[in-house]
Amino acid sequence: DIIFPDAADSLAAHNNAGDFITNVGSDSAIWLTGQYDSISRIYVPGLRIISLITPGNGAATVDLRRSDHAHFWDVGIEALLLTDGANFRNLNYHTSNDVADSLNFSFMGNNVKAVIANLCVLAGIQHSDAAYINVSPTPLNTEDLLTETAQLHIYPNPSGTQVLIKVNGAGKILVYDLEIMDEAGRLILQKPVNLDGDGIPLDVSEWAAGVYTVKAHNESQSLSQNMIVQ
Repeated sequence: DIIFPDAADSLAAHNNAGDFITNVGSDSAIWLTGQYDSISRIYVPGLRIISLITPGNGAATVDLRRSDHAHFWDVGIEALLLTDGANFRNLNYHTSNDVADSLNFSFMGNNVKAVIANLCVLAGIQHSDAAYINVSPTPLNTEDLLTETAQLHIYPNPSGTQVLIKVNGAGKILVYDLEIMDEAGRLILQKPVNLDGDGIPLDVSEWAAGVYTVKAHNESQSLSQNMIVQ
């Protein structure tokens, strides 16, 4: 409880019940740890999660290095450890009593759902009924290269109040048709916008929690990014 006082308080509030999954990231992956927590709460609200950030590569918390993720931490690659505590919670762990009847399949199923939801969001899987393809018969010039490297940015993400939407590296064409769709593919917002400079603010404080697909497209390109409202 000295290293993770908030986690200790959460455990005490639940009478130290082992009814949670622990989501552990290194301090170089704070965003990933937070995003896993946020996405899981949206898609699997019944899954209790305790998130921890361990300093450096976890050398000070050796029991949080007991899996393959530790090798990624050692070389500075962002990675998470998802653990139920193994032998600290289940006395049958790696013994002859470690059989199906001693497992909580509902809890396991919720964890699988959370992992799949996070993979889908991080991979940018989205609902769409159209595709935009830019085919140029002429060699690329400098402006084309700028267009090719354009990126849609949403900050902060996740958010529950206001976000800023902008495009970096867009070249000359900065006017886009902005479309935002919810998880069911319903169009929530559509309007032409100028995404240069500081971008445009968007108030999402009244929006339902969930993952939204943000698209910005014009005659030259189509960009998309997921936005999490919590």
